[in-house]
Amino acid sequence: MIEIIAYRPTDRVRIEIRGHAGYAEHGRDIICSAVSILYFTLKERACDIDQRAVSVSGTSGNAHIDIKIRNANMRECVDTIITGFRMLSTEYPNNVRLKETT
Repeated sequence: MIEIIAYRPTDRVRIEIRGHAGYAEHGRDIICSAVSILYFTLKERACDIDQRAVSVSGTSGNAHIDIKIRNANMRECVDTIITGFRMLSTEYPNNVRLKETT
């Protein structure tokens, strides 16, 4: 199970991703791939918008990204990626859990 926690106070967001989906064997898991590509897209796009607003850390199976929301473009970027996480958790509830908090 992949657990995604999105802390969303007004001026920032912190996303934590933990675990593995267990949908298929390691290296062939399309759910893990989907979560990973959403995470890396968020990281790259957020850095394109405002690199100083982004902080990332993590290891295999664990990732964290902190983003300061300084403009509407950053908010839209974050909202789009969280929508993708939400869709995955709805479609694959046995493999992905999304928790959103403020």
